[in-house]
Parts: sequence; C-alpha cells; structure tokens
Amino acid sequence: SLEFLASESIISDPHGAHLVWKYVSSLTNDGVPTAVRSSVIRILAKMCGSNKKLFRRIRDVIGRSMVSRDPFIRIAATATLADLAKFDLLRDVEEIIGWVQSRLQDEEPAVAHFALVALKYLVVNEELEFDLVIRVLEKRLGVDLCDTPTIMKLDSLILEGLLMLLGTGRLEEIDGESESEEGTDNVPIVSPELSKAVSLLLDCHHYLQNVDKDIYSNAVIRRRIYASLTEYTPQILGLDPDIMRDWDGLNDSKDTLPEITRFLALKSISVHGLDFAAQLLKSHDVGTCSNTKDVAKDILHSVSKLFRTLLLFEDE
Repeated sequence: SLEFLASESIISDPHGAHLVWKYVSSLTNDGVPTAVRSSVIRILAKMCGSNKKLFRRIRDVIGRSMVSRDPFIRIAATATLADLAKFDLLRDVEEIIGWVQSRLQDEEPAVAHFALVALKYLVVNEELEFDLVIRVLEKRLGVDLCDTPTIMKLDSLILEGLLMLLGTGRLEEIDGESESEEGTDNVPIVSPELSKAVSLLLDCHHYLQNVDKDIYSNAVIRRRIYASLTEYTPQILGLDPDIMRDWDGLNDSKDTLPEITRFLALKSISVHGLDFAAQLLKSHDVGTCSNTKDVAKDILHSVSKLFRTLLLFEDE
C-alpha cells in the first residue's frame, strides 16, 4: 500500500513532502500501469489533508486525470475530487465546477456518480447553492426531476449519487429589506427546488413499492432515500403544524389536504422502511453481499430518525 506516503508524519515536513511528491507525481503520468496510477491518485486527498500546500499540484493532477481516456483513471480522479470536497479541502472552486459538470455526462456511470457526490459535499460545505445545483443538474442530465419514472431508469450508480445530493437542501433566507418594509416576519422559506427534491424522494420510494427490482439494488436506493429524508426538518418535509392541530386522524374529509397527505406518506414510508430492513436481514437472496447487514442497519438508523422527527412534530 502507498497510503503511508500520505501520512502527516512524512509529508508535513517540507523536505519530506518534496521527496514524496517527486516520487508520487511520476506515478500519475500516462504510461504508468492503470492499477498503480489509479491507486496513487486515490491517496492524493489524504496527502492534501496532511499538507495543504500540495493542493495546487494535486489539483493539476486531478484535472489532467479527469479527462483521461482510461475510465479507471477518470473514476479514481473524480472520486478523489469528491474526497477533497468532502473534507472541505478545495480552493478555486469556480474552476473545479467546470470539471465536475463535464463528468456528469461521462459514459462511465461511476464517474458521473462521483461527480454527483462531489456536488453534494460542495453544497454541504456551502461552496455552492443547492437550488442552483438542482437547476444545472436538470440541464446536464437532460431530465426533469418531476419525472420520476425517467429518474428511476437512470443507471443505479447515477441514481444513488443523485439521491445523496437531494438531501443537502436548506431553507432559503428571504431578502430582509423588501419583507421588513411590508412589516412581515423574516421567516426562511422552502424554495421550489427544495420542495421538488423532497417530492422526488417520496415519489422514488413510492415507485420502488410498485416495481420489482433486485432486493439489494432496492436496498441501496432505499438507503439513500431514507438518509436524505432524515436531513430535513418538518417544515422542509411539507408539514404544517396549524393544519395538523385541526386534524384528529379520524376526519377523512381532511385526509386529502396536501399537508395531511404528506404526513401520512412519511409515516407509511417509515413503516415500510422497518419492514424492508427486517426482510433484508432475513433474506437469503443477498447472502453473497458482504455489506448487506450494514445497509440494513443504515436503513434502520435513518427510519428511526424519521420516526423521531414525525413523533416530535405530532407532540408539538
């Protein structure tokens, strides 16, 4: 393993960093065997974390590697870029955004997946605005995020990356000047893009209920749906406390209200999540998948958080 070369004890020292980089960079050039080159590229994020002064050199290697003809090199480079975004190590984001956008349409689904993951962490670290990213995605992927059947036909890796990104939205701050002049409270609102993201997460889950899929693929997708939903507050999820106070759970005439329908849908999703996780753990069809239990545990964890959000909302 080459990971020891990225340890802080070795490259935090300027002389050590110079020697290591001279050796490592020579292994990222064309002509180096793919297995070696991709392995070296994958340790670059850790190197950057150990010595941030190497960022520009690492950025240049990644940028060059992301346009390689070798798909494995493009995968390694885009995954490393996602790691840099995750640990908030990126600078000059404006330039890097172009690289990410160009990989969204890569012929290799794994490259597009890591490009979406990179976007997720750029939003999480407030380098990009969620609403803008959603609008760009619809153009780059050539899909309407309201068209659930088309979304669900995306390659599973691309779909997984998209679902991860959909859980990173935040409430939109209203411009204080215009609102204060009218004497209204400056209350954050749910933007159309954020509302669309939540609706798509719910619709994707509903779609899975009616489509036969390999149980493990289904589990991976569900894991991302549940995890993204748990990132949101009741307001973002479309729940209204005033309407809930007037609903006793027995009056069917109010069940068609959007806020009540959304509440019931979220409760149903949570129950289905518990049942599905139990089914996944008991299933023999996925015995060859080493991380099946981990996926099931992740689903249980997310569903528990979602239940907690709904119960606290009901109590209030």
